[in-house]
Amino acid sequence: MSNKGKFIVLEGIDDAILEDQANCLGFYLFNKGYHTLTTREPTSLEGRDSRKVLQEMSRKGAEAFDYVQYFVKDRHKHIDQLVLPALGMGVQVISSRYKYSTFAFQRAQGFDLDELNILHRNLLVPDLVMVLDIPVHKLEVREESRSDIFHNSNLQREARENYLLLKSYFMEENIAVISIVDSDGKTKTREEVHQEAVAYADRIYTK
Repeated sequence: MSNKGKFIVLEGIDDAILEDQANCLGFYLFNKGYHTLTTREPTSLEGRDSRKVLQEMSRKGAEAFDYVQYFVKDRHKHIDQLVLPALGMGVQVISSRYKYSTFAFQRAQGFDLDELNILHRNLLVPDLVMVLDIPVHKLEVREESRSDIFHNSNLQREARENYLLLKSYFMEENIAVISIVDSDGKTKTREEVHQEAVAYADRIYTK
């Protein structure tokens, strides 16, 4: 086994699926003998629950630039204080969300792509990114209980489209798309999604 850990990112418009699959993948790698760490963005490194912060920002009418500033600052702290030290100790780090969320959601809010690239220049590149793709109509019932700006159906649709363009934005990065819905339009089971994620993860450990 390599002395340096791998950095794996799960992305998509559904928080619940991301965090559940991150935990499943963490258990899988742990059972294979790896030390693992599951984390997420935005973090609570400032001592405040990030979801409450986003709700407050929404209520105050924050603009796209305000969100970008918050996410990028938090992201650099996340990488410097948690991810890089863990990787250096040989821990496999699995993060629900990373810079790709900003590219998907803040692009949907109208933020300039070139500016986003500048803000993320020289930031750690993951060993693997998996976009868990789900149609927005599958989220609409759950979204009613959320009060932050990102759980607006129109924004979610645009963000989903941006997620599906990530491979063209980041052509040199290892990005895979896993559809949560099968060819018949049925939602895949948790285990089916997990097995697809495991197949992609296994490839980076056999190189």
